[in-house]
This record gives sequence, C-alpha cells and structure tokens, in this order.
Amino acid sequence: MAEYPGEVLYRLVLARALSREGRPGDALEHYVAAFDVDTTLALREEAADAAVAAGNLDAASGLLERILEREPERESALLSYGRVRARLGDNAGAVRAFERLMALDPDDARFAEARGVLFEVNDTELTLPLLARLVAYRPEDDALRQRYAQDLERTQRLALAEVQYDTLLMRAPSAPLLLTRARVRSAQNDLDGALADAAASEAREPSLEAALMQAEIHRWRSQRELSRQGYARAASFAPDDPRVVEGRRLLAEQRRGALYYEPAYGSVASSNGLGDSDGFGSVSLRAQQGSAPFTSEMVLLAAGELHQVSGGPLGPQRGIGGDIGLARAFGRLNLLGRVGLVTFEGGTPVPTATLEVAKRSPTRSLRGAIVHAPAYESLRSANVIAPNDVLGATTLVGSVSTQLSPRLEVFIQADHTMLGDGNARSVGVGAAKLAVRGPLSVLYTASAARFADGTADYWSPEIFVTQGVGVDVRRNQPRGWSAGARLSPALAWARETAPGRPTGMQSALQATLATDATWRSESFEIGLFAGYGQDRAGTYSAGFGGLRARLTR
Repeated sequence: MAEYPGEVLYRLVLARALSREGRPGDALEHYVAAFDVDTTLALREEAADAAVAAGNLDAASGLLERILEREPERESALLSYGRVRARLGDNAGAVRAFERLMALDPDDARFAEARGVLFEVNDTELTLPLLARLVAYRPEDDALRQRYAQDLERTQRLALAEVQYDTLLMRAPSAPLLLTRARVRSAQNDLDGALADAAASEAREPSLEAALMQAEIHRWRSQRELSRQGYARAASFAPDDPRVVEGRRLLAEQRRGALYYEPAYGSVASSNGLGDSDGFGSVSLRAQQGSAPFTSEMVLLAAGELHQVSGGPLGPQRGIGGDIGLARAFGRLNLLGRVGLVTFEGGTPVPTATLEVAKRSPTRSLRGAIVHAPAYESLRSANVIAPNDVLGATTLVGSVSTQLSPRLEVFIQADHTMLGDGNARSVGVGAAKLAVRGPLSVLYTASAARFADGTADYWSPEIFVTQGVGVDVRRNQPRGWSAGARLSPALAWARETAPGRPTGMQSALQATLATDATWRSESFEIGLFAGYGQDRAGTYSAGFGGLRARLTR
C-alpha cells in the first residue's frame, strides 16, 4: 500500500488481513475505500461486520441501512441491523427489522431474539405487527398471546382481542382472564357475554370487580333487583368504593315508569314538537343547567325556553319563558321546587311553579306534585291564548311505579287539574309491562278522563275511557346506540256535552307508534324520538317528535 497508494484492491486485501488479526477498527477505513472498485452488497456487509466487531455501532447501522435501501429483503443484513439497533438502545428499530425477518423466513433463533426485543418496547402500535408474527409462529406461547390480546385491547381492536382471550381461556380458564374478556365484551355492547363472563369469574373467585360489572350491566338494562344484589356483593368487598356508592345512588334514582319520562338534573338541551289534525301546533326549545355549589345533595337549576303555538284565532304565537329551581335529596326522599314565567307576544306573563316530592327505592317509586303552567299544552288547543292572557292550569298529580318481579312492572298515575276558566279535569292512567324474551315486552294500558263542563275552546269530554294491549321492543346499551319502538293499539269510548260535538257514546279504534334512539358516550348523550297516533273518539290524529342532549360529565 505504501508503494501503490492508489491501488484500492491492495487496501481491500489489507482490510481483510487486519480483520483476521483482530484489528477491525483499523480495517474499517480500508473497507470503505474499497467500495470505489467493489460495489457489491456482500462487501458492505463485510464492512458492517467489521464495524460491529470494532464497537462502532453507528457506522455499522449506517452501512446496513444503505444495504437495505438497495435490497430491503436481504435477510442477513436485516438480522444484523436488528441486532445493531437493539445494542444502540433503539428497540423500535430492532422491532421493525425482526418483524420483517419473521415475515420472510421465521425460525427458532430469530423468534427468540425477536421475543426478547419485543418485551423491551412499550409502543403498542409498533409492536403489534411483530406480535402477530410471533404468535402465529409459536401459538402455544400463552405469555406472548396474552401480551398480544392486551395490546389489541389497548388499541381498541376489541373483536380481535376477544379471539385471543377465547384461545387463552380454552387452555387455562381463570377468574382474572374471564373478567378481562367480560370487559372486552362489554365495550363491544355484548352485554349477555359480559354478564356470563363476570358471573363465571365471580363463581371461581369472588371479587369486587366481577360483582360491580354485573351490577352495572343490570342497572343499564333496568334490571333493578339483580343490580341491587350485585352492588350488595360489591359492597361486601369495599363499601366505600366511589363506584359502588355512585352506582347505588343512580340505581335508587332510576325510574321504572312504563309510560312517562322525567329528564335527569344537569346540563340538558331539548326540543319538542307536536302537530295534530285539528290544526294545533306546538314547538318548544329548552336549555337547562344544573349545578351543586353547596353539597352533592342539593342542585340549583336555571332554565330558559322558547315557544311557538299555532292553530288559534290569533295565528302563530311566539313566547319566551324561564324558571329557576332547587332540588334536594333527604335520604331516599327527593324534593324539587321551581318558579318561573311564560309570556306570549308581549302579553301578561303567566307564572309557572312546580313542587314535587318523590320517594324512591330499588323497586318502587312514589311521586306527588303540584304544578301550575299554561294550559294550552295539555289541552292541545291554541284557543286558550288571548291577546293579553293565557289560560293557566293547576294540577295535583300522584303516581306509583313498582317492580312486582324481575319481569313485571306496574305504573299508576292520577291527576286533577283546575283550569283558569273554572273548568276541571280528572285523569287516571295505569299500565303493566311484562318482559317476554330478550328486548320484547308486552304492555297493557288503561286510562279514564273527565271534564266538569264541556266547551268549544278545547276537547272536553264528559267521560273518555281507553283500554289497549301493545308491544315494546327495546335494546339499551351503556355506550353507542340504544333504540326502542312501541306499538300501542287501544279501544276508546267517549261521551261529550260541548256545543257542536256528537251526542251519545262514541267509540273508536286507536293506535300509536313511537320510536326513539339515543347515542351515549363517556361525556354526553343525545336522543331523538318521534311518533304518530290516533286519539279521542273520531278522526283526530297527532304527530310528535323531539331531540334531547345531555352532558354526563
């Protein structure tokens, strides 16, 4: 080399001689110089091996990267590159290299090296492809499969994770593994599967988590007695656990009414509309905000609302309103008070007020209230809105909702309304709901209503009675979509005394179809409902619908 410094082949011979004598660091510069005359990838791999032997891992990595740019599937270079990146602490780079190797030509030695590197990396998205290769190569490695299942679950590939947990449970069933699969199934809204797994886990090894999961699912499904039992078992492990305390509170407040719905306190926006064949139309928009600045048992409420009512002699009337309220819990006794005003087109404001007392248990709800509000909504008539006056109504109402068995629930309500024009109305409603199978239930409904006097301003029968049998189909989910539909045929009888109304007892066949759907996430829910039905004893029909959104955090 001293004699012929420009002859590169002599440098290559010297580089190889130095490597054989154990001086790879001295050999490396001569290898690099020889690249000018020998462009093969084999020479570059030889140089990379010398760099590794000399401890110059950065140089080795650079040489191997250039080789792989030209030939991405060169297995010897991939293997060296994976090892070099691992020694440099770049486990992510090593994982990528070993994933490609396991895809090209897996063997036991490569599997062992890849497995060792894998457990040094916490980047789930990065390791998943390699995990899939390793599990396919060594399917009996349960520790590896469990890591794969957990990573699939973390990345929300829930169906794939469930398949891996299925395999693990077939080999070695255990309480923790059953509970894990229950969690995965619940996240996919497979509540039957989640319940089965949680129950099996609890049978093997009773635990707070297994009992709590069953209690929560039964509460989501409104299976109150089963939910109560689940919370009791969970409380035997940790009575002060916040999840147990909150779940029991929500269960106690859950209403079991077959025919009515009351919005929960909190941040709520809602819209309701109704139109009928008599020309009456009503649309309302309402926003409510609740807060608890003093204690968790006291909620301050503030609400504002917009109204439009049509069908009366004045044409469409627009109004605004609002109210403030206070809700307070005393054990299982809940009190609610509201006061507010509603006014139409600059007329005299109508005061509104509500005072309600309710007592709830896991299987029963008792409610009594006195409510003062404009009468047009419940009468379905805009004729009671005058230029400077809106007919008011004061109603006394009482109801009971009870669960007689896990499948049977009953609701009864009675109310008496004193109208501002001196008239009065009394109404009684009853319903029974029997769960038949899965989401299907059968309904029996009955009602009776009477007015003290008949008037042409609104429908006011002397007596009105209905009886009907219907079906209700509902699927409730803790997350995602829940939906339901109800078909309620009924036979009605009415006798009227108002001027211009038919005389004698009239009868008619009625039917109402209603549907609803709700989307729930961890932070909010939004629901829509719509329906169409016939009512009264004639050709009267009405359509209704609305939207409701609520923040849950």
